[in-house]
Amino acid sequence: MPRKKKINELIQTDGKKETFVATTLQQILGDKGISKYGHLDVNRYSQQLKGYNLAELRNHAIKIGIVPSMNRDRIERQLLIEFKKYVNMYQKPETNITPVKDIAVDKLEAARKVMSGAK
Repeated sequence: MPRKKKINELIQTDGKKETFVATTLQQILGDKGISKYGHLDVNRYSQQLKGYNLAELRNHAIKIGIVPSMNRDRIERQLLIEFKKYVNMYQKPETNITPVKDIAVDKLEAARKVMSGAK
């Protein structure tokens, strides 16, 4: 009997096609954001960090702009946070939100109609 998957191993999908919009002039001109890290994949970056020894990890943190400590886990966590911020800057989701009509405005208009008819 196959073992059940843990919740953190499951991937939630919603069936939506994810499209991203350009947010900066560089993106409009064709910059894909891969120049700083070489890619925009969080899992690949996490594996890359795990492959570094402590000295390489500290040098990478300095290159990215983080003051490194001697704690490897803390450096990796900070680098992943910075990487995710960078990725999110280049992958802003496209929003197709239609404005919702304000209910209070509808009530106000209905009250005006009633009051204008009372004259």
